[in-house]
Amino acid sequence: MNITREQSIGSIVADDYRAAAILTAYGIDFCCKGGRTVEEVCRTKDIDP
Repeated sequence: MNITREQSIGSIVADDYRAAAILTAYGIDFCCKGGRTVEEVCRTKDIDP
């Protein structure tokens, strides 16, 4: 799986459901806020994309 900074969090989980466990471990909401990009989420969580 090739993930980009511009990709939405929801599309990552839609492509591979196993990503949900990783996002959950980082406290990232991929359901209700799945439209946010990887870059947006990383910036708000202070995580290196």
